[in-house]
Amino acid sequence: MLFSPFPLAHLAVRDRLSIYYVARSQFQERLVGVVEHMTARMHNTVFFAGYARLPESVTGRDGEQVLGLELEVDPDTDLIVDLSCTAVLPLGAKFIKDLLVGHNLQETMDGPKKEIEWHYFSATQKAILAALDNVYERWQRYKKGIQEIERAKL
Repeated sequence: MLFSPFPLAHLAVRDRLSIYYVARSQFQERLVGVVEHMTARMHNTVFFAGYARLPESVTGRDGEQVLGLELEVDPDTDLIVDLSCTAVLPLGAKFIKDLLVGHNLQETMDGPKKEIEWHYFSATQKAILAALDNVYERWQRYKKGIQEIERAKL
């Protein structure tokens, strides 16, 4: 088959239009997601980090023995906007991110912790859970401090 500069030239116009509209709608959906994410970051977000020791059988990506869990949280909605996890391979970090982004920190961490226990099977599981407890504790201290400041204003 000869190379064609128009890879869809052999398709009927109707089929080419269908492919175009599907691709355009997928692009628009991604663009809306990016805009929403950027808008969320334009608000006043807060950064929290929690750490935990890795098991002796596991060495972090850079030879570290500590796992870090970083959360970006919208303090107005208490939703996790973004997340990063160190000492975990990229797919595992993406999996953890997918589980936790969008979780409301006003709720307990029991749900996300169960999700990790039931769906994330790795030697780093306990370290992730410990780091999650650590970062949640930091968030609770932050919220308690904000509430005390607001009470002092009254």
